[in-house]
Amino acid sequence: MRKLLALGPVLLAGCSAAMPVPPNPVPPADGGTCNSAGLEAYVGQPATAELGQKMIQQSGARAFRWLVPGQVVTMEYSGDRLNVVLDSSNRVESARCG
Repeated sequence: MRKLLALGPVLLAGCSAAMPVPPNPVPPADGGTCNSAGLEAYVGQPATAELGQKMIQQSGARAFRWLVPGQVVTMEYSGDRLNVVLDSSNRVESARCG
């Protein structure tokens, strides 16, 4: 049992290192919120930091997160956050604000 507990942090560290992280978004000058209109054009594209940055700029989001299959996600709503759902092959499945 102790051996399994010792492996926990190692296994979790492997999960977090695989996702590309876009640079910190620059807040929109007008202080607006996220707008997901037009983001369906990115469906099917592989997740990269560059793609994440493009989606941030297009949506005007102040916060961003990739969502992978099986990931535990908090359900609080944030009107300035862009959530990008990825499929099992690390491609964009959908994008939504919230």
